[in-house]
Amino acid sequence: MDRNSANETLEDSTLIWKRRRYFVVFMAFLGYFNIFTMRSNLSVAIVSMTRNHSIINNDGEITYEQNFSWDSKEKGYVLSSFYYGYICTQILGGALSTVIGGNILFGTGVLMTSILTLVAPIAANIHLYVFIASRAFIGIFEGITIPALYQMWFKWVPPRERARLFSIAHSGGYIGLVVSTSLSGVIISSIGWEFSFYIFGIFGLIWSILWLIFIGQSPAKDHFISLNERNFIEESLRRDLKCIANFAAGYGIYTLQTQLPQFVYDTLNYNITESGFISALPYLFLAFMVLLAGTLTDWVIFKGHLTKLQTRKIFACFSLLINMICVFLAVYFVHPIASIAFITIGLSITAFAIVNADPNLFDLAPQFSGVLVAIANSSATISGMISPVVSGFIVTDGTEQQWKIVFYISAALYFVGALVFGIWSEAEIQPWAKEKENENREQ
Repeated sequence: MDRNSANETLEDSTLIWKRRRYFVVFMAFLGYFNIFTMRSNLSVAIVSMTRNHSIINNDGEITYEQNFSWDSKEKGYVLSSFYYGYICTQILGGALSTVIGGNILFGTGVLMTSILTLVAPIAANIHLYVFIASRAFIGIFEGITIPALYQMWFKWVPPRERARLFSIAHSGGYIGLVVSTSLSGVIISSIGWEFSFYIFGIFGLIWSILWLIFIGQSPAKDHFISLNERNFIEESLRRDLKCIANFAAGYGIYTLQTQLPQFVYDTLNYNITESGFISALPYLFLAFMVLLAGTLTDWVIFKGHLTKLQTRKIFACFSLLINMICVFLAVYFVHPIASIAFITIGLSITAFAIVNADPNLFDLAPQFSGVLVAIANSSATISGMISPVVSGFIVTDGTEQQWKIVFYISAALYFVGALVFGIWSEAEIQPWAKEKENENREQ
C-alpha cells in the first residue's frame, strides 16, 4: 500500500463530523454569510432611508418627508462607496495573508466590518460624506477577507474536495444575501432601518471573535486537528484576460446585488417588505445551486468524464450565456412574476461559473492562490464601483425604460465574460509557479 492510499484509509476511518477541515469550512460559511449581510443590507435600507413617509402634524395636516433627501446620483455614490474601499486592499490582503496568516486577516477584517456596520446609522445622521466614508472603510476591511480565506483554502482543503468544499463555504455568502434582503424589509418595517445595521453587525462581531479563537492558519498550526487528518491533508496538497472576464461577469452580479431591491420597488410595484423578500429569492436558489454545481464539478473531473479544463470552460461559459439570456428576458418582459423568475433562473445558473472560475486560480498556481484571487477580485470590484454610479446616472426617474438600459448593459458584459473565459482560460500549473514550487522543495 502506498503512502497516499494509507492516508486515505486513515481518513476514511475518521467520522465525518470529527474532521477538522469540515468545521473550518462551516466557520468559513458563516464568515461569508456575515460579510455579505453587512455588505448588502444597505441596498434594502436605502429604499426606506430615502423614500417619502407621511407625518401628521398637531393641526391634523399630513406632510411627506424623507429621512435623507439624497437624489439618485447621491444614492449611486453611497451604494458604490463600498467598492471603492474594497478594491484598495484586495492585493494587499493577498500579500499580507502569506505573511501574518489568512485566519488572522480574515477574522480581523470581519471584526472591523462589524464595528463599522454598528456605527453606520450614526455616520449617516452626521453627514452624507461621513456615511460614504464609513461604507468605503467597510469595503477596505472586507477587501482583505476573501484573498485571506483563499490562502487558507490552499492549505486546508485537498485538491479533490476543493470545488465541493469551496461551494459549501461560498454558498454562505448567498444565504447571507437571502437573509439580508428578506429580513431587512421586515426589520425596517417593524423597528426601523437602523436596526438592519445593528442586528447584522452584532452577529458579525460574535462570529469574528469565535473565528479568531478557534481557527488556525493551516492544519500544521491548528491546535484542534487530529494527527491522521493533518497527514491526509498535507499529503493531498503535494492574468490580464482573466481580469477582463472577472470584470464582465462581476458587473452583472454587482448590478443585481446593489440595484435589484430598487428595481423591484420601482417597476414591479412591490412595497418595501415585499421588495426585500422578492429580491432575496434569486440568492436563495443560487445558494443551493452553488452546492450542486460544486459537487457535480468535482464528480465530473474525478470520474474523468471531461478534463479539468473542459469542465471549467463548459460549465462557466454556458452558465454566463444562460444568465445573459435570462437578464435580457427579465427586463424585456417586465412582469411581477416573469421578471423575478428569469432573474432567479439566470443567477442560479451562474453557480456553475462561480465554482469553476474561482477554483481555476488554484489550478494555475496553488501556492499563490491568495494573491491571484486578490488580483482577479480587484478587477471584479472595479465593476462593483462603476455599476451603482452608472445605474444612478441612467435611472433618474425609476422608469421601466431606464431600468432596461441598466440590465441590457449587464447582459452584454455577461457575453464578453463567457467569450474571454472560453477562449483563453487554462487549467495547468503555470511555469513560473512550478519554478517557485521547485525552489521551495530544494530549500
